[in-house]
Amino acid sequence: MDGSLHAAADGREIQCERDGPMSGAISFFPWTTTNAENSFSVETVGATQGFIFDDPVINPTQIAAAVVDASNTAPLFGGLPLQILLTAAAGREAFHSSALLAATNADINGFCTFTYAKNGIVVPGSDNVPIYGVGGTCNYVALGSRARLVLQASSALVDSLSGVGVNTQISWNFTTGMADVYNSTTGALPITNIAGVYIGNALVAEQVSSTWKFRYGNAIAVTV
Repeated sequence: MDGSLHAAADGREIQCERDGPMSGAISFFPWTTTNAENSFSVETVGATQGFIFDDPVINPTQIAAAVVDASNTAPLFGGLPLQILLTAAAGREAFHSSALLAATNADINGFCTFTYAKNGIVVPGSDNVPIYGVGGTCNYVALGSRARLVLQASSALVDSLSGVGVNTQISWNFTTGMADVYNSTTGALPITNIAGVYIGNALVAEQVSSTWKFRYGNAIAVTV
Protein backbone atom coordinates (compact mmCIF):
# COMPACT_ATOMS: atom_id res chain seq x y z
CA MET A 1 0.00 0.00 0.00
CA ASP A 2 1.35 3.38 -0.98
CA GLY A 3 0.95 5.62 2.07
CA SER A 4 3.33 8.30 0.84
CA LEU A 5 2.77 11.98 1.45
CA HIS A 6 2.95 14.36 -1.48
CA ALA A 7 3.26 18.14 -1.40
CA ALA A 8 2.67 20.59 -4.21
CA ALA A 9 5.77 22.43 -5.36
CA ASP A 10 4.56 25.71 -3.90
CA GLY A 11 3.80 24.11 -0.53
CA ARG A 12 0.14 25.15 -0.71
CA GLU A 13 -1.40 21.69 -0.88
CA ILE A 14 -0.69 18.37 0.77
CA GLN A 15 -2.19 15.17 -0.54
CA CYS A 16 -2.08 11.69 0.93
CA GLU A 17 -2.46 8.92 -1.65
CA ARG A 18 -3.01 5.21 -1.17
CA ASP A 19 -3.89 2.31 -3.46
CA GLY A 20 -6.80 3.06 -5.76
CA PRO A 21 -8.65 6.31 -6.31
CA MET A 22 -9.14 7.19 -2.63
CA SER A 23 -7.18 10.25 -1.47
CA GLY A 24 -7.47 13.07 1.00
CA ALA A 25 -6.43 16.67 0.37
CA ILE A 26 -6.08 19.80 2.45
CA SER A 27 -6.85 22.85 0.36
CA PHE A 28 -4.75 25.24 2.44
CA PHE A 29 -1.22 25.16 3.85
CA PRO A 30 -1.94 23.93 7.39
CA TRP A 31 1.21 25.24 9.09
CA THR A 32 0.83 28.86 8.08
CA THR A 33 0.76 31.36 10.95
CA THR A 34 -0.14 35.02 10.65
CA ASN A 35 0.60 36.55 14.03
CA ALA A 36 0.84 40.31 13.88
CA GLU A 37 3.81 42.01 15.53
CA ASN A 38 3.18 42.92 19.20
CA SER A 39 -0.06 40.91 19.20
CA PHE A 40 0.74 38.75 22.24
CA SER A 41 -2.21 39.20 24.58
CA VAL A 42 -1.89 39.90 28.30
CA GLU A 43 -5.53 40.90 28.87
CA THR A 44 -7.35 37.62 29.45
CA VAL A 45 -7.84 36.27 32.95
CA GLY A 46 -7.25 32.78 31.60
CA ALA A 47 -10.83 31.81 30.79
CA THR A 48 -11.31 30.53 27.25
CA GLN A 49 -14.57 29.17 25.91
CA GLY A 50 -14.67 25.40 25.66
CA PHE A 51 -11.80 24.58 28.01
CA ILE A 52 -12.04 22.67 31.27
CA PHE A 53 -10.39 23.96 34.43
CA ASP A 54 -7.66 21.80 35.95
CA ASP A 55 -9.29 19.95 38.80
CA PRO A 56 -8.36 16.75 40.68
CA VAL A 57 -11.97 15.63 40.26
CA ILE A 58 -11.51 15.48 36.48
CA ASN A 59 -9.10 13.18 34.68
CA PRO A 60 -8.67 12.37 30.98
CA THR A 61 -10.81 9.24 31.25
CA GLN A 62 -13.87 11.43 31.93
CA ILE A 63 -13.42 13.21 28.60
CA ALA A 64 -15.00 11.20 25.81
CA ALA A 65 -14.95 11.44 22.03
CA ALA A 66 -17.80 11.20 19.55
CA VAL A 67 -18.22 11.27 15.80
CA VAL A 68 -19.72 14.54 14.55
CA ASP A 69 -23.18 13.54 13.34
CA ALA A 70 -24.03 13.99 9.66
CA SER A 71 -27.18 15.95 10.51
CA ASN A 72 -25.19 18.91 11.88
CA THR A 73 -25.56 21.93 9.62
CA ALA A 74 -22.54 23.79 11.05
CA PRO A 75 -19.22 22.72 12.57
CA LEU A 76 -18.93 22.08 16.29
CA PHE A 77 -16.40 23.67 18.64
CA GLY A 78 -15.66 23.87 22.34
CA GLY A 79 -18.32 25.32 24.62
CA LEU A 80 -21.36 24.23 22.61
CA PRO A 81 -24.13 22.08 24.14
CA LEU A 82 -24.47 18.64 22.62
CA GLN A 83 -26.93 15.82 22.34
CA ILE A 84 -24.86 12.63 22.41
CA LEU A 85 -26.54 9.80 20.53
CA LEU A 86 -25.82 6.08 20.22
CA THR A 87 -25.41 5.32 16.54
CA ALA A 88 -25.06 1.94 14.87
CA ALA A 89 -21.77 1.61 13.05
CA ALA A 90 -22.35 0.82 9.39
CA GLY A 91 -21.84 -2.86 8.61
CA ARG A 92 -20.82 -3.72 12.16
CA GLU A 93 -22.55 -5.19 15.17
CA ALA A 94 -21.57 -2.25 17.34
CA PHE A 95 -22.63 1.22 18.38
CA HIS A 96 -20.61 4.39 18.73
CA SER A 97 -21.34 7.84 20.13
CA SER A 98 -22.25 10.64 17.74
CA ALA A 99 -22.40 14.33 18.62
CA LEU A 100 -25.25 16.56 17.51
CA LEU A 101 -25.64 20.23 18.37
CA ALA A 102 -28.52 20.19 20.86
CA ALA A 103 -31.75 21.79 19.66
CA THR A 104 -33.36 22.37 23.06
CA ASN A 105 -32.19 22.68 26.66
CA ALA A 106 -33.91 19.36 27.38
CA ASP A 107 -31.81 17.61 24.71
CA ILE A 108 -28.47 18.60 26.24
CA ASN A 109 -26.52 15.71 27.77
CA GLY A 110 -22.95 16.93 27.22
CA PHE A 111 -20.74 19.83 26.18
CA CYS A 112 -18.06 19.99 23.48
CA THR A 113 -14.58 20.74 24.83
CA PHE A 114 -11.18 21.67 23.41
CA THR A 115 -9.42 19.98 26.33
CA TYR A 116 -7.21 17.07 25.16
CA ALA A 117 -8.65 17.53 21.66
CA LYS A 118 -5.98 17.50 18.96
CA ASN A 119 -8.17 16.81 15.94
CA GLY A 120 -9.76 20.20 15.28
CA ILE A 121 -9.38 21.88 11.90
CA VAL A 122 -7.74 25.29 12.20
CA VAL A 123 -7.90 27.71 9.28
CA PRO A 124 -4.50 29.47 9.07
CA GLY A 125 -4.41 32.41 11.48
CA SER A 126 -3.57 32.79 15.14
CA ASP A 127 -7.08 33.70 16.34
CA ASN A 128 -9.16 31.08 14.53
CA VAL A 129 -11.24 28.64 16.54
CA PRO A 130 -10.57 24.90 16.02
CA ILE A 131 -13.68 23.36 14.46
CA TYR A 132 -14.97 19.80 14.13
CA GLY A 133 -16.79 18.91 10.93
CA VAL A 134 -19.18 16.14 9.94
CA GLY A 135 -17.48 12.76 9.94
CA GLY A 136 -14.68 13.91 12.20
CA THR A 137 -14.59 13.54 15.96
CA CYS A 138 -14.87 15.94 18.86
CA ASN A 139 -14.23 15.68 22.59
CA TYR A 140 -17.02 16.19 25.10
CA VAL A 141 -17.83 15.97 28.79
CA ALA A 142 -21.09 14.36 29.86
CA LEU A 143 -23.50 15.74 32.41
CA GLY A 144 -22.58 14.47 35.85
CA SER A 145 -18.83 14.47 35.16
CA ARG A 146 -18.34 17.44 37.55
CA ALA A 147 -16.16 19.17 34.98
CA ARG A 148 -15.91 22.96 35.25
CA LEU A 149 -16.27 24.30 31.73
CA VAL A 150 -16.22 27.82 30.25
CA LEU A 151 -19.28 28.88 28.21
CA GLN A 152 -19.90 32.10 26.32
CA ALA A 153 -22.54 34.24 28.07
CA SER A 154 -24.75 37.18 27.14
CA SER A 155 -24.26 40.62 28.66
CA ALA A 156 -27.72 40.36 30.22
CA LEU A 157 -26.74 37.13 31.96
CA VAL A 158 -23.44 38.30 33.46
CA ASP A 159 -25.09 41.55 34.58
CA SER A 160 -27.77 39.56 36.40
CA LEU A 161 -25.48 37.25 38.37
CA SER A 162 -24.09 39.61 41.01
CA GLY A 163 -25.34 38.59 44.45
CA VAL A 164 -27.34 35.55 43.33
CA GLY A 165 -26.89 31.91 44.33
CA VAL A 166 -24.51 29.66 42.43
CA ASN A 167 -27.48 27.38 41.70
CA THR A 168 -29.37 30.14 39.85
CA GLN A 169 -31.16 28.75 36.80
CA ILE A 170 -29.99 29.91 33.38
CA SER A 171 -30.88 28.91 29.82
CA TRP A 172 -29.07 28.33 26.55
CA ASN A 173 -30.06 30.75 23.80
CA PHE A 174 -30.06 28.75 20.56
CA THR A 175 -30.39 31.89 18.45
CA THR A 176 -27.26 33.61 19.77
CA GLY A 177 -25.39 30.41 20.66
CA MET A 178 -24.55 31.33 24.25
CA ALA A 179 -25.75 31.02 27.83
CA ASP A 180 -28.47 33.53 28.69
CA VAL A 181 -30.86 34.55 31.45
CA TYR A 182 -33.40 31.91 32.42
CA ASN A 183 -36.30 31.52 30.02
CA SER A 184 -39.21 29.43 31.29
CA THR A 185 -40.31 28.69 27.72
CA THR A 186 -37.02 27.14 26.60
CA GLY A 187 -36.20 25.64 30.01
CA ALA A 188 -33.11 25.52 32.19
CA LEU A 189 -29.60 24.68 31.07
CA PRO A 190 -28.81 21.35 32.79
CA ILE A 191 -25.80 22.32 34.91
CA THR A 192 -24.95 21.77 38.58
CA ASN A 193 -23.91 25.33 39.40
CA ILE A 194 -22.24 28.51 38.18
CA ALA A 195 -18.57 28.50 39.21
CA GLY A 196 -17.35 31.85 37.85
CA VAL A 197 -18.25 34.96 35.85
CA TYR A 198 -15.98 36.81 33.40
CA ILE A 199 -17.13 40.19 32.13
CA GLY A 200 -15.52 41.18 28.85
CA ASN A 201 -12.15 39.57 29.54
CA ALA A 202 -12.59 35.95 28.42
CA LEU A 203 -11.82 34.57 24.98
CA VAL A 204 -15.01 33.46 23.26
CA ALA A 205 -15.91 32.28 19.75
CA GLU A 206 -17.44 34.76 17.33
CA GLN A 207 -18.51 33.95 13.79
CA VAL A 208 -16.77 36.13 11.20
CA SER A 209 -17.98 35.34 7.69
CA SER A 210 -17.53 31.57 7.26
CA THR A 211 -15.03 31.10 10.10
CA TRP A 212 -15.05 31.49 13.88
CA LYS A 213 -12.50 33.64 15.66
CA PHE A 214 -11.55 34.11 19.30
CA ARG A 215 -12.57 37.54 20.58
CA TYR A 216 -12.80 39.10 24.04
CA GLY A 217 -16.26 38.76 25.53
CA ASN A 218 -18.38 37.56 28.41
CA ALA A 219 -18.25 34.04 29.79
CA ILE A 220 -19.26 31.93 32.74
CA ALA A 221 -17.70 28.82 34.22
CA VAL A 222 -20.22 26.09 35.01
CA THR A 223 -20.04 22.72 36.73
CA VAL A 224 -21.77 20.10 34.58
